[in-house]
Amino acid sequence: MENNKITKKNVPLLFVDISEMCNGEDSYNEHRRGSSFYRKSIITFTNDDKEYYPDIDDFEQYLGTWETNIYVISDDNVNWDEITELTRVKEVMKIIKTTEWIPVK
Repeated sequence: MENNKITKKNVPLLFVDISEMCNGEDSYNEHRRGSSFYRKSIITFTNDDKEYYPDIDDFEQYLGTWETNIYVISDDNVNWDEITELTRVKEVMKIIKTTEWIPVK
């Protein structure tokens, strides 16, 4: 494993219950067609999660925040097998400045 990337091929046990981990924040959500979307989810592994992954050696190296690769989700279907890669991420604050012009009164 690279320090900042995990693949399903290299650590398959980490992806067994990936649906349970993808229940919070999304970093990317783009309309695909109909009621389906392309999505990337944010997953955070903590020390408390270690008990759910007893067969993974050195679980501590996976602690932190990760982003999934893009997968397709719809109202009635998610193919969790599409999630095959996690990339380590960190949260950054972005301030976006916009300019508007209004009439002077």
